[in-house]
Amino acid sequence: GLVALVAAGVIPFPGVGGPPAAPEAPGEADRSNGIDLRSVEAALHDRFESERGEAGVSERTLGGGGTDAYIEYVTRHRVAERYDPEYGGSVPDPDAFGLRCGTQPVLGVLTPAVGIEDHSAFADALAEALLEEDGFRDALLDERESEAVTIHVAPDGTIFVGYLAC
Repeated sequence: GLVALVAAGVIPFPGVGGPPAAPEAPGEADRSNGIDLRSVEAALHDRFESERGEAGVSERTLGGGGTDAYIEYVTRHRVAERYDPEYGGSVPDPDAFGLRCGTQPVLGVLTPAVGIEDHSAFADALAEALLEEDGFRDALLDERESEAVTIHVAPDGTIFVGYLAC
């Protein structure tokens, strides 16, 4: 019955027949202070596209090819390591996500953004802070075809931004 449908991939089940499911991590991955974090991620991609345009670097597509699942896993793993004393997981090999891009994920850890109440202003503040970090800026301006961005807000308000260019 149900097990056969899951095994055949008819009914999706996290970690079966696809990339491993991201670990549970304390904090917020969808909404924080009323702000839709997925909208912030898309707005960050737009800010990054503008930055690449100014630098003469070609555009990238957002997500796809396992990049989203991998960077979400890496980011949640880092949050869980820091905030969940019972967590003992590890990050799977990128091959488990179908990735063959040869780049390393970049993780930005930022202090809480106090007083920001809309996704556009939040994306602007994050982009400004991230672009000041050399490793992040280098990954952003490297010639790649796609990128994935994920945001996780920890219980104390610390903002984790995971980024992968492929």
